[in-house]
Amino acid sequence: MLSLISSGALALPLMGLTPAAGSGWQVWQQIGVADSYSINNQIDGGSPAAMYGGPGENANSATFTAGTSYMQLPVAAGGSCTFMALVQAVVNPTANNTSVVALGDSTISSTTLTSPAVAVINATTLTITATHAFLPGQPVTLAGWSGTNINGTYNIAAVNGTTSFTVITSGASGTPTGGSVVSVVSGSHLAIVGVSTVPTMRASRAIAGSMVNASLTFSGGGAATNWNLLAVVFTDSVGWTLYNLTTGQSVSVSNAGTLTASGANLRVGTNFSTYTGQSNIAWAAETSAALALSDLQAIRTQLLGIMAALSTPITGF
Repeated sequence: MLSLISSGALALPLMGLTPAAGSGWQVWQQIGVADSYSINNQIDGGSPAAMYGGPGENANSATFTAGTSYMQLPVAAGGSCTFMALVQAVVNPTANNTSVVALGDSTISSTTLTSPAVAVINATTLTITATHAFLPGQPVTLAGWSGTNINGTYNIAAVNGTTSFTVITSGASGTPTGGSVVSVVSGSHLAIVGVSTVPTMRASRAIAGSMVNASLTFSGGGAATNWNLLAVVFTDSVGWTLYNLTTGQSVSVSNAGTLTASGANLRVGTNFSTYTGQSNIAWAAETSAALALSDLQAIRTQLLGIMAALSTPITGF
């Protein structure tokens, strides 16, 4: 359990937090005011996050645009873990262009580049020249290429706009010709998406290269444009449960498969999908433990106190 005691209103950044031993907490991000505050990892000794794309900082949150602006966390998702986020969609998600990601690292759809230009720059670096929509850290598979140590699955090391990107291999050589580059369906995410125009909470995970979803529509007076405290508890080789701790809803997926890992660090506000919606996110956290519902509820109680004490409070979640 986490605890925080204050004699008055809290101003960001918050003090470091010390979670209970064995809880596995890796990141706890209080978001808002300025990037320099938002990137502070409130876990004692935790590494900071990094901001990309210039999200709009608010007094108590930041506004992220999926696919454009996001916060990259210093950790990757494991097989068993828990994501939590306090999130508000700017508009009701009804399609990909209004769907939002609270926390994730997943590639949802597979994209194939056929016979792009591939050059071996040095012993380990390949540059692929083609029009693409890939992001740094995204996994891709090279297949069917001539040369030595060209084929394989790699994380994108860097991108040059939408015209080229690089991957790092174990020591490529030769002149690559005749193959393809395919994005790997991988990773996990916690999102609010438009499904047949209906705003839907979704916790998704790649199993055997295919995305499996746990989905909930809002009920009990809930709405995507309200502040919602969402959580997903993943237990590798067992399944996962999606919670809306604000509305009291939950849904579980039983799946004995193991995670197809992306190898990329988690991101707040985006993943590697085609979602491009805007969201306000006030808090995000991740632990390598699969938490019980009682743990999630205890965190909600503490977070309600923390957010109500801010100079611009968030309440009612």
